[in-house]
Amino acid sequence: MMTAKIGLLILAIFLFLLPIPISALQPDPTPVQLRRCALVIGANDGGPERIELKYAGTDAQSFADVIIELGGVMREDLILLKNPGLQDFHEGLRQLKELVAADQASMRKELIIYYSGHSDEKGLLSSWPQEGPKL
Repeated sequence: MMTAKIGLLILAIFLFLLPIPISALQPDPTPVQLRRCALVIGANDGGPERIELKYAGTDAQSFADVIIELGGVMREDLILLKNPGLQDFHEGLRQLKELVAADQASMRKELIIYYSGHSDEKGLLSSWPQEGPKL
């Protein structure tokens, strides 16, 4: 008796799905639009207690060049900051936010944030003052 009910249930499901074309069960072939935006920072100055780095700015520029050439980032979607002050850094974040907000909601967005400079176990170090707006 129980097997007959299960058989009828399977038959009902099959008959329900039968009129659905096979193409409706396949994934949508429309490619997802993707936009990659990047904030790339090179900061040689780690503050008064640190020696000035020689190549953080050059590293940032090289990384920016690579992600434009090979990483799918359009030049207009890249913000490059070399030895920025705190205000410059906040302005870069604001610009990145605008780049991301300008797209359609259905577009996939990927963010790349790259920093070359001083750091320790507590975080990034720069000549930026410790007070200021929280990120």
